[in-house]
Amino acid sequence: MPMTWKRIKKNVLYISLLLILLLCMQSCRQVEPGVMPTSPDLSQYYDSITRLDSLAVVYMNIDTVKSREYATRAVSIANRIRSDEYLIRALNDKGLVLFVNHADSAAIFLNRALMLTDATAFKEARGNIFYNIAQLHFEANDYKNAIILLDSSIKSGFRYGQPVAIAVSLNSLANIYQATEDSAMAKKIYDSSMLIAAKYSLPKEMGVALGNLAQFSNNTEKSRSMLKRAIQLLKTDKGTEEERAKFLVNLGLLQETPDSAISYYREAIELAEKCRIHIAMIGAYNNLAYVYLGKHDLKTATECILDRAIPEAKKINNYDWLSTLYDSYADILIAKNAFDEAVVWLRKSTVSRAVSDKMIAKKQLRLINAILELKNKNLIIAESEQQ
Repeated sequence: MPMTWKRIKKNVLYISLLLILLLCMQSCRQVEPGVMPTSPDLSQYYDSITRLDSLAVVYMNIDTVKSREYATRAVSIANRIRSDEYLIRALNDKGLVLFVNHADSAAIFLNRALMLTDATAFKEARGNIFYNIAQLHFEANDYKNAIILLDSSIKSGFRYGQPVAIAVSLNSLANIYQATEDSAMAKKIYDSSMLIAAKYSLPKEMGVALGNLAQFSNNTEKSRSMLKRAIQLLKTDKGTEEERAKFLVNLGLLQETPDSAISYYREAIELAEKCRIHIAMIGAYNNLAYVYLGKHDLKTATECILDRAIPEAKKINNYDWLSTLYDSYADILIAKNAFDEAVVWLRKSTVSRAVSDKMIAKKQLRLINAILELKNKNLIIAESEQQ
């Protein structure tokens, strides 16, 4: 039966309406939250995550609130676009950021990142994640598990071609041996870190290894030269301000004249104030006070401790440093022949030391509990998957 013109128009109308409906549905799908965008749009999301992660790390020691906000946004975007690769990176950086003030919470995000590498094909970040989890154990004085995790980081670094993970893990491993007073082993591992960093042209890792190796030289001039070279290497990379400030303080300790020492301490303080590196700033002011004490400039020495270092230590609630600073001020009072007042400050030092020890113990216990809780959850998940 031949199709009439009226029927043809009717069919065309139906087809047109169907096409319009499909286009509307497609349009709605493109703006619906949680649905994968097209490929060109994904690159914008990837760029955003990378930029947010970088900002989170840069602000980590400068503005912890802002740093956490950037890291959280990166995780949120990675979740939204359902990218395992970028989610692993974002979770790892969120854990790194939280490590500054919320180490127990950091364990949760680092564990999630590690589990995601187990479940997906994206293994390249494992070395870095193992390294960050090892720092949690190091913070809790759990050296045994820290060494095991650093060993895993080094092996992953070799397996997946991540020389940075290898170099930083070797450096951290050396720090553990140094903390346990095995200086000979520490030096060997710092040397290994330096070799890896030099082989792959990693200026930051070379600078850190060289600066740490400076402490083992018996030649003061050579130690100073190594520290200066380390600082120059660190200047070529972003996010190295904390290490640079630390090495500037070490350089100040090695100076033969008071004025040279003052110059390096002032430089360390300027950098620390600019980047809000509290510990380096407090240490530099404390050392600076002793230089002025040696020059019999008791007024400036007092200012360094009472007006600068102590308020900074109180700001970050660091009773460990407060104990040291109270003791330092007692030395200044003794130089003033104010013995009775010095005794008062020595008592304050003792009280602060007790508070510090209690706070550190609580922090370590909280961190160990968080780590054990995660291990138990992982064990339950593994057992349920096997059933």
